[in-house]
Amino acid sequence: QEIEDIGFMEYIDFGDLCFVEWPEKIAEFLPQDRIIHIDIVLNLNKCREYTIS
Repeated sequence: QEIEDIGFMEYIDFGDLCFVEWPEKIAEFLPQDRIIHIDIVLNLNKCREYTIS
């Protein structure tokens, strides 16, 4: 219900990019064919490593 109350569905219905920090909390509402995962890890050199899949 909260997803609908804040108008989230309007954000993802336009086909533009929409970044979601904790997508696992709303996975059932996300269009599975348009998901891109971006993982950010701090490596041993204290540099960020990005993985996009």
